[in-house]
Amino acid sequence: MNATWLLVLSGALFQSVCSTLICIACGIPLAHLLYRYEFPGRRLILASAPLFFIMPSRVAAACIQSLYGVSGFVGIIATHSFLNMPFVFFIITVAYRSLDYTLYFAARDLGASAWRGYKDVVIPYLMPTIVAAAALVEILCFSSHTIPRIFGCALYHTTPDIMLADAYQQHEYIASLFYALMRLCVILPISLAQRADNPSPAGAPAERRHLSLRSWRDVACAAFLLIMILSMYTPLVALCLKQINQPVFTFWYSIALGSYDHLLGCTIRQIVAMSLVIAFVSSCLSLCISFILCCAQRCIKVAALSCCISISTAIPFLLGGVGCGIVCLWIAQHANASGLLLAIGCHTAFNYPYAYRIIRARCSQYDQAWNLSAMSLGATEWQAFLTVELPFLIPALWRTWSITAGLSLVEVGAEGILAHKSIMTMPIAIRLYREHGMHDQVLGLSLITCFCVWLGAYCILEKE
Repeated sequence: MNATWLLVLSGALFQSVCSTLICIACGIPLAHLLYRYEFPGRRLILASAPLFFIMPSRVAAACIQSLYGVSGFVGIIATHSFLNMPFVFFIITVAYRSLDYTLYFAARDLGASAWRGYKDVVIPYLMPTIVAAAALVEILCFSSHTIPRIFGCALYHTTPDIMLADAYQQHEYIASLFYALMRLCVILPISLAQRADNPSPAGAPAERRHLSLRSWRDVACAAFLLIMILSMYTPLVALCLKQINQPVFTFWYSIALGSYDHLLGCTIRQIVAMSLVIAFVSSCLSLCISFILCCAQRCIKVAALSCCISISTAIPFLLGGVGCGIVCLWIAQHANASGLLLAIGCHTAFNYPYAYRIIRARCSQYDQAWNLSAMSLGATEWQAFLTVELPFLIPALWRTWSITAGLSLVEVGAEGILAHKSIMTMPIAIRLYREHGMHDQVLGLSLITCFCVWLGAYCILEKE
């Protein structure tokens, strides 16, 4: 048994570290290009970023398999990088928007080279965001649940979360406790490695340049950008060209007709509708909870209470999807909760920490002097909040709602635990199809899920 635990831990650490290094190495320069340069398709790339890191894991795995046909560690690392690299450059691009380039311009005026100014001024400011992104990607890869199952062919391809779920379902509670402690021993130090939020600058942003091919630097940037675009979009195109065949179209046609599925015990349209309802309700609850926590943390002057709020938002990260599923299932068994309430509660518990961090990052950029200025002109504190602060936060609130709804649509770690107690959703249906070898149905329903997620990404674009 000790050899089993060592293999699981070492394999999970190896693939998560490799995936994180690839994501950071590609995400930072791509974020720099998207911030400093203007070129055709730039807005589309930024809009498609949420689609990739909220994409269903099985669709991402199918994309990599269709293009490369790999397995084992290569497939796991490639799929994790495919999913998480857009996440890294997306959040670093957001950090670039609040960057004060005044010091960088001053350094250049004093004779510093472009690289020296970037290394000494820009990188230190972005470092908290880079560390936070790396820590979160490391946690997501180390806790991966679906991708190692698809690509793994040996024990060392699994993760502690997979072993935790299997042990719990087999009623091996001592082993479950050990695997839970194993993941905490890794994830807790990674979570503590994150640094504080960036300060809110009041300086000038950098002027965006048009990307041309007149210098070797622009040629190198264009070549790197082309490689990144191909690495992001080619697997998805390969999946569409190779895997979408007549049975998939037949499956979609049966959904349009409202045909009854005997395996699932209902129609696919009912499952899609129920998944959308759960995603809508849980995302709204996540938004409300995180917004209240951010407002409370701003108003509370006691450091201990503020720290308690921060810790409460880290607990779901520490538990993971499987852990949240086990806790919600235990609560539901003692409270006799229905399957719908169970699914909504579990998705809300797992997604509100993401919402909290997005809103908190936006709040850190707000200058409270704007409220004081409005109040000096005769507005009450409540009126200043409604007319000045809330409009500033609305883009982040809309982005939060879209992302948490997408995360709810594709959540699979908790669904594996709740499958026999929760109401039927698209991740559970995909899981059942895969267990019965119905790969065309898996692909067809996964693409429907992916389309719903794309709508959320489009909503983010339209409200930016």
